[in-house]
Amino acid sequence: MSAPKEVRKQRREQIASEIISSKEALEILGVSRMRLSQYVNDGRVKPIRSGIYLKDDIVAFKEAFREARSNNEWLKTFE
Repeated sequence: MSAPKEVRKQRREQIASEIISSKEALEILGVSRMRLSQYVNDGRVKPIRSGIYLKDDIVAFKEAFREARSNNEWLKTFE
């Protein structure tokens, strides 16, 4: 038995507000596609699937990176 139409619609809207594409991640982080790829390969940014990211993860990474930079530190790990 499938979920009612309204429940599916609400779930779709919730998911759409919580995930972003790689293009949106690039815009939020203000980095190149290659730099984002490096972050992913280093394990500092973890996609949900290829090219799909949790918006909260990207925003948290940006804040952690900004904070490390303001303290003249290098962000070696991020969880």
